[in-house]
Amino acid sequence: MIEYIALTNFFSFKERTEFSLKATKEKPRGTFTGEDWWTEIGGVKLLKAAFLLGNNGSGKTNFLNGLSVLNKLITVNRNSKASSRFRLPNVPFLLADETKNAPSAIEVAFHTAGYRYVYYISWRPDYIVEERLSRQEGKKKQKAIFSREFSNEKDIVVVSFPKGTTIAAPVQELINQNILKYSSVISIYDNKNFECEDIRNVYNYFRYVDLWNVKKYDLATMLAKRSNENLLKPIILSILKDMGATICDYKVDTLTFDITEDEREFLLTRMSEEEYRANFPGDKRVIQKLQFGYRVNEKEEMVWLPESLESEGTLEAIRLVIVLFDSLWRRTPIAIDECAQSIHPKALEFILSFFLKSADTAQVFIASQALVLLKWDNLRRDSIRFFEKDKSTGVSSFSCINNRTLHRNSQIYDLYMNKTFGGEVKILEKEPWKETLAKVTRCMRDREWED
Repeated sequence: MIEYIALTNFFSFKERTEFSLKATKEKPRGTFTGEDWWTEIGGVKLLKAAFLLGNNGSGKTNFLNGLSVLNKLITVNRNSKASSRFRLPNVPFLLADETKNAPSAIEVAFHTAGYRYVYYISWRPDYIVEERLSRQEGKKKQKAIFSREFSNEKDIVVVSFPKGTTIAAPVQELINQNILKYSSVISIYDNKNFECEDIRNVYNYFRYVDLWNVKKYDLATMLAKRSNENLLKPIILSILKDMGATICDYKVDTLTFDITEDEREFLLTRMSEEEYRANFPGDKRVIQKLQFGYRVNEKEEMVWLPESLESEGTLEAIRLVIVLFDSLWRRTPIAIDECAQSIHPKALEFILSFFLKSADTAQVFIASQALVLLKWDNLRRDSIRFFEKDKSTGVSSFSCINNRTLHRNSQIYDLYMNKTFGGEVKILEKEPWKETLAKVTRCMRDREWED
């Protein structure tokens, strides 16, 4: 589980900004226990969920992108044949001269496989500046595993292994032989698949971590050919039933069509030969067709309706369940952007309750405009972060709720709308847009329209 993640010079975050998942001493609310919200690892109580709220453009997505970029830095390996023009994510804060060309950095502390790891990486678009990994077992002292630096003068990468490192000498040699200035030490594991417990643990933990916008993913593709469908399907159908939906079943049919020569020639004008072969193997087009089953008037015969006839709220709810289930299945964190816009508030609460009560070491970060979350009786206040952006500098920041200065029975939603926490949508009282609208209207009225 992630203990904290810190971003430096990363999109709209100029200075080092740390997001902690440590639970406070807040007492349980509603029908939930403390253990429903957190898991204790290594003597630290870590939250299973965090909610990012704030205006459009306040920095919520930028922050969640930290997890997505970290995934790419850790898992994407480039061998010696890679293009020298390969560039790393270019994400510095661009509104200040001192940060435009400065390195970006991510630091994350997390618990996996019985250890606490701290991983740090900083980079420029064309090379990794610094990288280091340490681990802690129980209450023992944090122990360095490796550190890496880049020499601009010599154009070489230097990987150092301190005395007592857990990385064996042959692996150390293999790393030094294969390291590139734009590839992380961790990413080499994917290419060489060598035996090193610590590097394997870090690689596997972030392998599936990514940023999701559930609305943008094709539901049929998400459901097709899943090895764990026998577990996922009953969960989806059960949750839909508890939400009040009358869907009894669903199925995904795979349809295959031959691609004609004319279609092939057209497609090759839009993509390379390699892309064509990857997407249309054997000159075949594969389409996944999702249908939902209903029983009308208690008839045994199932009536099947296409996905297009279902409400967007139902489809988004199913997508959310799938993403959360995958996090539970892999016991890894997941970041979800712009979530729950179409889902009924009670349905959203039900789905989140399912995740929290089922999760062991899984975690979810959710950025949303669904302020109804603030009215949820079971919501822990320490799981909320209010994001806002400074108008004068363009720098994003976030704030937490201070339970010491806030009464237990205070209504968070009302306080947020009354500007207590910042980050609220500010509506201009003088309505200057009316003046602009009048000008546009006059222009359109006075225009000489042409036939």
